[in-house]
Amino acid sequence: MVLPKRCLGKWLILIVIIGCAVGIVIVSFTGKKEINHRVTRGQAAKAIALVFTTREECLNTEKSYFHVKDQDAWFVPYMNYLYEKGVLDENKIEATRKSAEKSLNGTELAEILDQLKIIGDWDYLKKEELTEELWWRVYDRILESYDTKKQIAPTILTIQEVLRQQDISEAWQVETDQGTYRFDGLAVDYYIGKKIRVLCKGNEIIRILEEISDDEIHKEENQTVEPETIIDSGESEKDGEEEEIQEAKDQEEKIRVLIQTSDYSGKVHDSVIITSSESFTLGYEEKTQHYEAGSLVTIDRNLMEFAGGRLTAQADGDGRIQLLSVHRASGTPEYPGNMQFYLEEDGIIVINEVNLEDYLCLVVPSEMPASYGLEAAKVQAVCARSYAWKKIHEGVFQEYEAHVDDSTSYQVYNNIPAQEVSTEAVRQTKGQMILYNKQVVQPYYFSTSCGYTTNSEIWGADPNDYPYIVAQPVSPSGGELQLDNEDIFCDFIRDWTYPAYENGYAWYRWHYTMDLSEMNIQLEERLRVLEDADGVNYMDPNGMLLPVKQVNLGDIQSIEVMERGKGGIVRLLKITGSKETIYINKEITIRKLIGAPNRTYQNMSEEGQQVSEGDHLPSAFFCLEGIWEEEQLVGYEVYGGGNGHGIGMTQNGVDAMAKSGKTYKEILEFFYPSITIESMY
Repeated sequence: MVLPKRCLGKWLILIVIIGCAVGIVIVSFTGKKEINHRVTRGQAAKAIALVFTTREECLNTEKSYFHVKDQDAWFVPYMNYLYEKGVLDENKIEATRKSAEKSLNGTELAEILDQLKIIGDWDYLKKEELTEELWWRVYDRILESYDTKKQIAPTILTIQEVLRQQDISEAWQVETDQGTYRFDGLAVDYYIGKKIRVLCKGNEIIRILEEISDDEIHKEENQTVEPETIIDSGESEKDGEEEEIQEAKDQEEKIRVLIQTSDYSGKVHDSVIITSSESFTLGYEEKTQHYEAGSLVTIDRNLMEFAGGRLTAQADGDGRIQLLSVHRASGTPEYPGNMQFYLEEDGIIVINEVNLEDYLCLVVPSEMPASYGLEAAKVQAVCARSYAWKKIHEGVFQEYEAHVDDSTSYQVYNNIPAQEVSTEAVRQTKGQMILYNKQVVQPYYFSTSCGYTTNSEIWGADPNDYPYIVAQPVSPSGGELQLDNEDIFCDFIRDWTYPAYENGYAWYRWHYTMDLSEMNIQLEERLRVLEDADGVNYMDPNGMLLPVKQVNLGDIQSIEVMERGKGGIVRLLKITGSKETIYINKEITIRKLIGAPNRTYQNMSEEGQQVSEGDHLPSAFFCLEGIWEEEQLVGYEVYGGGNGHGIGMTQNGVDAMAKSGKTYKEILEFFYPSITIESMY
């Protein structure tokens, strides 16, 4: 379909509307200056595209202009459609998540209007912000001209439930009394259980017009009730209990969590869009501005500079701030506590300050699947609490004014929303932490073992300093194995039947084939990034390993395991090239070099194969077997087991042990010998 010039012109007007509609909820901190909400390019694209076509047709656009990592974003189909029709220029508005989440500005709108031959003087748009009122006024004009069949029309819906799917293709759906509707790019959580008037095309919600109250509700809201008829002695007692609970919560440890950008791609945000299902307040420099529930606020550089570089958002009551510009596995995340924003040179840092126990309610389901049950969740709760307490008191993340971030670099936080079993586990273990010699320990844990764990020596630490972290079999039969011996380990890792607790879990054993010609290209790229990094070394004439300053490996001639640590983990890897030889003696660096982008590992999952997270080798528990063609080494068979660093507790091992009837304390004492479990309160 090719849009006529007149049609394209209308498209442009529609963009104006979008920019203003989504863009402006005016707030005033001083009574003189105003802060306008703005429409993002993605939101504008959706509203424009649906005037002329359907979401299904947008999904069928022949070419995608976005990088593969952004393909699942909700705005991609609409923007692809507009790029294809020439309404958006990819040279001026880039096809990236970062670009789509930025606000559409007046200059961009004026350029689009001129390009589409819309008659009018649009130069003023370059100096004006796009207000909500202007946006919907222009949108009405678009509908009058092009929606002659009235396909876009108001309708009344009762919102029953937001459907929380893991599959991104099924996200952004809500169940209503009229069936299932989509709400791409909008915030509807506040309206659950409410009746609203919306602007729709088919089952696509374009705009939420207003909330509709029943006559009964309206009548009750206008009645005058004497105070004593509302609050009796019983309710006063309840209020007193709530005050005590709140006071106790205020005394809890608070943790400051740096919230990364969508899909954990970075620490600095270009802009942040927030809302809440309850009313909420923005504050800065002892000034505050109150917002009604469901209001959208775009926090960008202009607003941050206006506010002096720092803002705080706090929802009223038990409400939570939602970050609409951030994507997680479950969709749009919402956060307890308060959200703090401060401006840096590169963008905006987002911090969630929250009570420790509330923090744990969103860590436990993100780290330990709720399907593993209560006892496993209790294990994770105690470990996560101990880990967080240590980070709070160590102050290792001060450059971002935080204690931790929300990614796997620390503990995954709020990637999965609170689950009943996880919250109950936090409640039942409230305050409990792992201690050794009356000191809180840092309980390292990982996904899946190969049937054995290792000790802290692999990270260059003295095992005597961490007596509660040991190399041991993760097996009901026990029995130590001398896995630091190359032959014994290789026999062990090729054995898929060793009776470990995790035998049968996806990453218990894995295998892939390494082609040396591919590894030459990969190592050249990765060594360039890892130069001067800890763990990449050369050997001097005296046999001493010294850091590499510049790598010129040449063609790979061999890769050899030179030394294994306790449990069989690779401690020293030798890579011989035609020009020089390097030695890798750091676990994570070994995994980064030998792992590869999109490498498929044959393992015990239902599908029989998976891709390791972060392009790393799943673990450093592996052995190599050469592949030869006519006496020429062309590659290696890589046999490995486990997923993660291999130190401390294994989460899938916890699941298996809990299912075998062990209690959370028995499991913790197994993985961390000689510890005690005590409450901080």
